[in-house]
Amino acid sequence: MKRINILATLALMSAFLLASCGDTEPVDPAVVTGNTNDEIIGRYRLTAFNTDVQTDLNNDGNKSTNQMSETACYNNMFLTLNEDNTFTADSKGVGISATDALQCSTAPIKSGTWVYTGGQLLLTYAEGAGSITDSYTVSGDQISLRDDQAIIVGVPIDTPEFLSSGITKIYTKQ
Repeated sequence: MKRINILATLALMSAFLLASCGDTEPVDPAVVTGNTNDEIIGRYRLTAFNTDVQTDLNNDGNKSTNQMSETACYNNMFLTLNEDNTFTADSKGVGISATDALQCSTAPIKSGTWVYTGGQLLLTYAEGAGSITDSYTVSGDQISLRDDQAIIVGVPIDTPEFLSSGITKIYTKQ
């Protein structure tokens, strides 16, 4: 009987020491982020397209880093994460025509696979002869993608031109 009590006491002390000194066991990323694969599955809509450089694409005299307030070209962009770890997404943008006018553009629908681990959502898809993996950050019902070296269309004065800028795209679950 005493032997069982000693073992129970040692087990409790061991648990206390691990709790006090820090557990060295790996932690499930879903516990840390609050999200699981089941929670991130679904359809997302682009709700923010922010740039590091201000532009005035709509020529209203007000520059903004929020490109969705400058043009409707990004409206209704979507990203769908399916249960079978595949995804589909559209890609829209702003281009410059031969007459220096702004024009909306749409690329073919992207599809590929996704993996969620450690608070990061990795989307992998084919492009050209290779493949690309984009790393999104997951926070609640939003996923975001940051690109520090993107090319955007800007209207710094009167004529549109391509500018280097960082961008952040934020998608919100619908």
